[in-house]
Amino acid sequence: MPLLSPEQLKRTDREARSLLAEVGVRVDHPEIFELLCSRGAKGDRKESVVRMDEEVISRALASCPRTVTFADLEGRTVPVGVGSPPLFWGGNALYYERGGKRVDMTEKRFVEMVRLYDTLEALHAIVGTSISDFPPKTRDFTGLRRMAEHGHKHLRPCIYTPDGARIIIEMCQAILGMPRFKGATLKEMPIVSFGFTVVSPLHWTRLALDVFQATSGSGIPVMVNSEVIAGATSPVTLAGSLCLGVAEVLSGLVIVQALEPGRPTVFNAGFPHIFDMRTAETLTGCVENGLLQGAGGEMARFYGLPSAAWMSTDATVADGQASFEKLLTGLHHAQSGVNLIWGVGNLESTLTISPAQALIDNEIAKSISRSVAGIRFDEDSLAAPLIRQMGHAPDYLASEQTIRHHRTEVLDSQLWNRDRRARWEEKGSADTTARAERMVDERLSRKVESTLDDDTRRRLGVIERRAMQELGG
Repeated sequence: MPLLSPEQLKRTDREARSLLAEVGVRVDHPEIFELLCSRGAKGDRKESVVRMDEEVISRALASCPRTVTFADLEGRTVPVGVGSPPLFWGGNALYYERGGKRVDMTEKRFVEMVRLYDTLEALHAIVGTSISDFPPKTRDFTGLRRMAEHGHKHLRPCIYTPDGARIIIEMCQAILGMPRFKGATLKEMPIVSFGFTVVSPLHWTRLALDVFQATSGSGIPVMVNSEVIAGATSPVTLAGSLCLGVAEVLSGLVIVQALEPGRPTVFNAGFPHIFDMRTAETLTGCVENGLLQGAGGEMARFYGLPSAAWMSTDATVADGQASFEKLLTGLHHAQSGVNLIWGVGNLESTLTISPAQALIDNEIAKSISRSVAGIRFDEDSLAAPLIRQMGHAPDYLASEQTIRHHRTEVLDSQLWNRDRRARWEEKGSADTTARAERMVDERLSRKVESTLDDDTRRRLGVIERRAMQELGG
């Protein structure tokens, strides 16, 4: 059942547009400020505020492609748009957790996480993070190199400087020089995508705008994010926070399309938080967050654009709370039509990555995808002739139809316990987290060839060393 009625969708859109026309958005970038004014926005130079009317917003929405295509390092592509089944992505983090202990995210641990992510059947994209071994200004492109050398999936680095974004584009162009890509451009084969977040309420910083500008011109997909904090940086009421978040994303779409008309853009009002008045912490795994994120996905559908959100948790370890909150928020997203669901492996409101939680989230993601797929109805699946043939005989186990459809109709799992207690005890009485930890070790023991050839790895190393010298790393 939809979270928002057709009238509520329209009302949210009207209120968001009114906010941008009356309050406007702060733009900390003189060049982009003037660009927006030249495109019909009204600028207050003293306050660095740009006000956007109906025409400016509608023109930007019309410029956005209805479908965004993502590619992986094997050269496979998948189009994403309204009605597409959800894809699950990793998440960024500062810390790494195993066995209940949290430590800094080092290069070794990040590579381990990338290798594990590469084995997850439900995962579509690896998200970069901040690696503590490297200087802060270099952590985006050094992370990208490790993602590309040890993974095969779509690359979604987190950007820390505009220079880092340009270096990542250079690295990805080097990767596309491999024979398998047949000289494709990043527009033709988008193995990488970018994104940045507005500062609530209604404030685009110089860094965010520099990143949008630095990555424009090549047709690379970009995600425009709002991360309102209900009760702190936005109204405590979910409807009010939704209106503000939608306005912020719309303002970002206007900026992105002004810099590069037709750039593939993902509408992301799905990264909000809820401020907990008792603990003074921001929450991401509570049911209210799931509702707010799902509503953001429905607004993206209203505009006809691809959407994103995160399945998150406030739990500090891979436990029952983490799994419950991941399933709760993730299922809200999928049922609301969200296309890209972030957060596989995340704990602590995305501060931490846990390999065990990533294994658990992989199973959650597969179950969510199965739920969204629903029940297939056709002549074969209805099995009316077979039911008549069997009559009152309980012999379906041996039927040809059961053999033919069992693996596709019933989702299998190597992680969830499906044994009776006696058999479970014979196997060691391990709970879900313990089984996940064992599966992590087994998957990391697998030997996998890099998708990059030797020449490309050398080229990425040369680019990285040159960039680190230039940036003082």
